[in-house]
Order: sequence, then structure tokens, then C-alpha cells
Amino acid sequence: MGFCQQGQISLESLLKNMDNIASLPILENSKTALASTWDRNGGNNDGTDFKRIEGNYNILLDTAGPGYISRIFTGILGALNESVTLNSTHLQIFIDGNTTPVIDCPVRDFFTKNTITQYPFVFGADRTYPGFLFPIPFQKHVKVQLWSEDKYPIHENWGNYWQVTYTLYPAGTPVKSFALPLSAAEQQQMKTTGEHWAAAEKNSAQAPTGWNKSATLNLSPGNKQAYILKGPGMINAFRINILPNTPAALKDVRLRIYWDGMSVPSVDVPVGYFFGNADYASKEKYNSLLMGVDTNGGYCRFPMPFAKQAKIEFDVANNSEAKQLILDLNYTKVKKDAGYGYFHATWAEQWATEHTKGDGKYPGELNIPGMPTYGERKIPVHIAMDRNNIKGKYVGMLLHIGWPGMFWWGEGDVLIWSDEHGWPPSYHGTGTEEYFNSGWGDFDRKAVSGYIKKGRGNVLVYSFHIADAFNFNNSIKVGVERWNVLSADNQARCTWGSTTFWYASKPEPAESKQELLSPRLHEDAGKLVWK
Repeated sequence: MGFCQQGQISLESLLKNMDNIASLPILENSKTALASTWDRNGGNNDGTDFKRIEGNYNILLDTAGPGYISRIFTGILGALNESVTLNSTHLQIFIDGNTTPVIDCPVRDFFTKNTITQYPFVFGADRTYPGFLFPIPFQKHVKVQLWSEDKYPIHENWGNYWQVTYTLYPAGTPVKSFALPLSAAEQQQMKTTGEHWAAAEKNSAQAPTGWNKSATLNLSPGNKQAYILKGPGMINAFRINILPNTPAALKDVRLRIYWDGMSVPSVDVPVGYFFGNADYASKEKYNSLLMGVDTNGGYCRFPMPFAKQAKIEFDVANNSEAKQLILDLNYTKVKKDAGYGYFHATWAEQWATEHTKGDGKYPGELNIPGMPTYGERKIPVHIAMDRNNIKGKYVGMLLHIGWPGMFWWGEGDVLIWSDEHGWPPSYHGTGTEEYFNSGWGDFDRKAVSGYIKKGRGNVLVYSFHIADAFNFNNSIKVGVERWNVLSADNQARCTWGSTTFWYASKPEPAESKQELLSPRLHEDAGKLVWK
């Protein structure tokens, strides 16, 4: 059973849950959504489409509980007009109908001089876009607003690119509302979780007890190798190192995991695209709370419970140069709790551009094959996953873009439908970069989000959900708008791929794309010019 059924939700329990990733497979009855400034006209004016301005008040979120805020994110603290510094604008949070805000702070100070918490839970302009990842629980109601001291505030008073992520529970769920000052227990848990998050950015966050099972598998082209664990049990972490450690070998070996004797895999991803290092092997290293790449290959700390058996299979492509695979595991023999889901990973990929001769209406006209369109302007969307009649939990994504153009690829919004099918989804972002807690193409690396490779060519970024995970009772769809500036240098195909990580109440097929597109790298893709 999840912690929300075991007792009262509180700041301390939420912080503990953010630190105890062993609780990540717990499936809860909750709904995660986003209040943001996304452009309702379907354009790229995602910074300033405020939904509710009332005089010198700008209401960003106003909703009944019980629930909690998990993330507050914004853009440039100097606003769109650099002469306006937001010094006269306050961020205010009201809890449970109280007329006095529990938080009332100038916007700039909230992110740069926060007196409640510190990095890694809050960061300012020194970490690209400013963000606040500290949970704010509420029992009855929450309102988040901007208040300007100016009697007649101008548009720039409000800043830009606001996002407030929140999770709601069914009526009657016990929640201890946020209050200041923090108790000694809350401060201690904040310190413990914060230290672990900060350390995860810098160090390979392997299983605390190390690896207690290892295997060396000899690989040959066109063959499969499998490693089997008898259940019940929990894979706490694993590491995979393929020799030779080259991009080609990492793409040629497919990781498949079958739970409890299933004939179809629930995890089905090329090894390099599971860890995010397919294009650069171990030349591009990163660390995070859940995954990373070091000189010994890729490691994963997503907890993976199972009841009967875990079959870890490696399928080697024909003509592969992969010779050997070293598998290290941290495994615990433990009964699977009925409230825990099975781990899944789905790989999706497609061409995102295709040059057409068209009718000459637009120079360098491109179309996007195979991408559904959404919204007012019918923006094409890469669908990372789309599942129905399943109970589960979406917990993160690696996004892989092979983009040969000079211009920024990431203006498209992340869209998440959980137990819903209409437009717009309850999670509508303001740009791809904000989903990864960054902005203006300047990604950094944090415990739960960041870049593996950034810049022109091959972009690899990650974002994991712990406090802000998306539980669903019946359906989930995750998409990324393919929105960018097109130009004459953009006459080549590009690849648009993703690995999504999720849990389900029972083993489900991963439904991953099977074939890798070619050419893949920017250097290769640039050779394929459409005449």
C-alpha cells in the first residue's frame, strides 16, 4: 500500500518519499496536473498567456484540495522587458482559505534568496531558469498568485513562463497543510533529502549496498543471451557495460525484461537509448538520482519488483561488433506488495522532418510524416507513449533528438493526458526546455533533470518524476510538440526519439518501436539532403 493510505500526507512524508526511491513503484489514486502560461492560440507566445489577471493580482493556481504543489517554475527574472526587474511583484501562496499568505515574497528573492529552503530544492538564474521543487501540501484549498505593488501594473510586472505543478487526492485523504516555521523533523528530512539529491548530481548513485549479483555474457551477432532471477524479489539497481564500449555496439544490443513468465517484454529498448548514451558511449557522462553513465557503462536505480521471475534478455543485432556484456545487479529477495507496479520502458522514434517539393508556398517547406496534430494550429506531436485500459504511473522520459539545423529545436510543449482524452490535456507545458528544468537551450544537470548532450546535432536530455509522478487509473498519453524555426539549413531529415519509464499494475507489453532509423547522427543526417 502507498504512503497516502498508510497515514497522513505531510511535508515530512513527501520529502521522505522524494528521497526513498524504493517507494516509486507504489501506485496511488491521485491526479497530477499543471497550471501554466501556455499559448491558448496555439502559437509560441507561451511566456505571457496569463489565464486570470484581476487588477494587480495574477492568479496562477486556484484549486480545492487535498493535495500538494510539487513544482513552481518561471522564466527570466528580469521579465521580457529587462528594465522591469520584478522587484515590485510578490509571489503569494494561500493555504486552506486563510486570508494571510503562508508565503509572501518578492519574486526575485523567492528564487534567489529563499529563506525556507535552499538548493537543490530552489534555484535562481545561476541554474538557467528559476525553479522551486519543494512540496507544499494543503488539505482544503490552495491559491498561488502574483501581486504587484503598482496600482496599475503593466504586463511585464508578471514575468513569464510560469508553471505550477500540483497533485490532487480524493476527498477525505488526510493531508497536513504546509505551515511555517518548519518543525525540527521537517528541517532534518529536508537536509537529508537535499544532501542525497545534491550528491546524486556529482556521483554515480549506485545501490547503497553495492552489487550482489554479477554475470559476464559473451555476445555474438544475431543471438540472444538471458539472465534469470527467481522471485519474488526486487531489483534495486543494475549496471550494464558492453564491450567494446562504442555507440554502434550500444545501439545493436537490445535490452528486454520479461516479468513473471510473460512471453512479451515490458522493457524493450536498445541499451544505449535506455541509458541515453547511444550516440556517445561513455564519452558523455552524467549522474542523476535514478540513472547515469560512467566509464563502466550505464546504471539504473529504478526499483523493479516482481512476483515470480525476472528474465533479463539481450538481443544482439546481425553484424554487431558487440562481444561481451557485464551485468551487475543489486537484488533483494522480498515478497512483492500488491500495491506495487511492474517497471516498464518504451522506446519510440520517428522521422520528424521530410522535405517536400510542395507548391512553393513556403520556402524550404517541410512536412512531418506520422505525427498526429493537436491544438488551434494543428502542431505535430511526437507521441512518446499512448496506453489505455491500464492502471499505472508515468515516472520520466529521456528525449533524443538528432537535429541537423542551426536553429533551436525545443520550443514545443510537453503534453500529458492522464485518464483523459480531450483538448487541452491537464498538463500543457510552455516549452520542451522547461520540462527539463532549464531554458533558452542552456540545460544544466540536476538530480531529477538535465542534459546528457546539449547543443546542435544530437540532443539528449532527461526528466524524472518522483513527487510529481503521474498516476493513472485507465490511460496515459505523453507527447512533445515538434515546433521549431525552419530555415534553408534544415533540409535534412532528423530523428525524434524518446524512452519513457512507467509502472503498471500488471506486466504489459512495452510496445516499443523495433527498427532504428538511419542515418542517425547529426554528422550522418547532414549528408541526406533533399533535392
